[in-house]
Amino acid sequence: MGFEMSPPPYLSLNSPTKMDAGFAGVNYASATSGIWRDIDTGLDIPLMDQVKNFADTIGQMGANRSQQDLSKMLSNSLFLVSTGTTDLYSIYNINNNGGSDTKTNVPHLISSYGDSLTALYNLGARKFGIINVPTLCTAVVRHGCEGLITSLRVEFNDGIKPLMAGLASNLSGLRYSIADFHAFSDAVNMNPSAYGFVNTGGACCQGSCAPGSGLPCANRSQYWYWDEEYPTEQAAKLAASAFFNGTTQFTTPMNFKMLINQK
Repeated sequence: MGFEMSPPPYLSLNSPTKMDAGFAGVNYASATSGIWRDIDTGLDIPLMDQVKNFADTIGQMGANRSQQDLSKMLSNSLFLVSTGTTDLYSIYNINNNGGSDTKTNVPHLISSYGDSLTALYNLGARKFGIINVPTLCTAVVRHGCEGLITSLRVEFNDGIKPLMAGLASNLSGLRYSIADFHAFSDAVNMNPSAYGFVNTGGACCQGSCAPGSGLPCANRSQYWYWDEEYPTEQAAKLAASAFFNGTTQFTTPMNFKMLINQK
């Protein structure tokens, strides 16, 4: 998109957000956060709370722009959302403990997701880049990968498509692109060498990847996993490129670049 780096994190901002020539937006992402607030550990910011932080940002930006200019900027902005993994692990654990009900299943999770996206729309968002959930069987989570944990991921990712189509039909001007992170990671696993990888199952950095836990591998760009859970920088770059200006193999109904360029 032409930016040298990601937008600044919301919690780092201590003054009204100014939309000058260098303004690139705000990053509300919070590691291990989820769609549902009731799985909040106190160490992360659930999605709906991130939406509230966005509303606060709009209030700050309103001091520097007219309502018309602000609305125009928001309608042309890309709202990139990637969430759901933590919630699915939570549903998996609830099911294993025999506590599943209509409030702790994937359809309810999809409905909650829609509520947050609708709240963003009501605040001015119009272009949504949605990244689905990749495999839940990471370098550290392998047990039970052919059972419930996989079926939950499939049900959630399949549910995103009708969710977004329904929102686009009911909310005027809403446009979207769904990036299929699972399909991309699956394609890499099927033919790692075609993407420049030699290892897509193990972690480059063993343990916590913290000082004292050992050095990471020397050929990190040839690994899909940086540690036991997260992809390497190279893996992220390739995925981002596929979602931004790749074919419709990994994005629907259009790639992110086409979405951004729509008026």
